[in-house]
Amino acid sequence: MSDKSTVNYNYNTSDNIKGVSDVNTPTTAAAAATTTQDIIKDIIYQKLDQLTLNTIQEQFLANQGASTITEITQHCMPKILKIQSADDLNCKDQNAIQEQNTATFATVLLHYLLTNLLIPSQRKTIMRQINIDIIIPDTKTLQTNWNSCLILCILYSTQKKYIENKIFEVKKIQPNQQNIWLVSPKSIPNVSPHKMFVVDSNPTKNTFCTIIEQITKFVEKNRSSKFKIFKAV
Repeated sequence: MSDKSTVNYNYNTSDNIKGVSDVNTPTTAAAAATTTQDIIKDIIYQKLDQLTLNTIQEQFLANQGASTITEITQHCMPKILKIQSADDLNCKDQNAIQEQNTATFATVLLHYLLTNLLIPSQRKTIMRQINIDIIIPDTKTLQTNWNSCLILCILYSTQKKYIENKIFEVKKIQPNQQNIWLVSPKSIPNVSPHKMFVVDSNPTKNTFCTIIEQITKFVEKNRSSKFKIFKAV
């Protein structure tokens, strides 16, 4: 279940990565095509392998999942925020680059956790020509019972217009705005009625650490044959 090849990550990032502290950046000719996304995945999976899947599952089973996500975030995010590609170095808005890399971190980690905690979901799918980052449990259920479906919007930017457009599009397929949750690299004001989870290496700001706990509660509340969440190691 923990094999990286089991999850498909389709985010385009810049090539020709320069060396990052504490990251084993490839130096071969073939490595020239290494992407920022690949390096972020490597950073995350190094930490996940260190923790081991069994330990992670046990911690979530013992209601200690928030501390696990916090540990992963604190370990990975300082390294991820240092990543710069050749194109990044020519970009004046370094905050925008960090926001994109933070969103990629959240996406990769969520895919891993949803898969290995057996929480039914679809990732990077399209419904009525609208892109969906993550939907729980699936688009088929959304068509018949949208109150029992949750859509997670991964924000790659905190610009107001970008967020407004993203929410506007998702509302076309999910009328229940309380079931549209935002995963953001920074705290954003006035997002009610949407829940927001901020990804931050600072534990006092990192509300992202509770997202699996909140998803599990949502699943339990809307339990049906579609839902089968992790119960035992």
